[in-house]
Amino acid sequence: MELKNLDKDDREILTKKFVEEVILPQWTQLSSWNTLTRQTSQLDFGYLSQHLVSLITGIRGNNQRGKGDDLEDGSEVKSASCVDADDTPRWNNVNCGKETVSDIKEMMDNTPFLFFVLLDTTIRGGSILRCRVWVVRPAVDEHFRNVMIGWATKRERREIKSGNLQLHPPRWEKAQANITTNTSGNLKLPMMYESQQMNLPDILVMKTIKFDEELMTNGLSESVHR
Repeated sequence: MELKNLDKDDREILTKKFVEEVILPQWTQLSSWNTLTRQTSQLDFGYLSQHLVSLITGIRGNNQRGKGDDLEDGSEVKSASCVDADDTPRWNNVNCGKETVSDIKEMMDNTPFLFFVLLDTTIRGGSILRCRVWVVRPAVDEHFRNVMIGWATKRERREIKSGNLQLHPPRWEKAQANITTNTSGNLKLPMMYESQQMNLPDILVMKTIKFDEELMTNGLSESVHR
């Protein structure tokens, strides 16, 4: 069966299954090995997040083994993970390598969706896994565009040295505010998916809290002043 032929209910079931059978066990196993090796139990979450977004949205990857656009429609997936991490997670290279205002605008006009995926725990250093996905329509999302263009303007004026536009996602206890931060502006992004591990000893199961594909049609960011 083709991914495009799956309806919302099918994709919601498969998304839950993917997190339960692929993401959650990997983290649990790494955490167990960590007691012996004392190595990090952070997941290499980049490619897993692309699988996840394809299941949620029904948009396939480009089958180019990590090259080109992340999804076949030209959309991009930005991922971050802060499980077993002390540092603040970041969605990196949101500007997709573009640095001038004109290039940023062109990129946003030609990118159907930007998906932001975050893997964290409900409290810092906790054991309850949480997975969330936000969606942005760059061509029409005014507040998101303002942040991107504001960053590019500062870059052109050489007020910013780095060519890597980063957004800091809401994580751990701060997740309740659902505010993504950046020096060029803070945003409340449209969150289309959330699942959380159920607190059941020795049973790896996730509870789907939100699965809202309509945000791909009508979701818009909100500017937040703090």
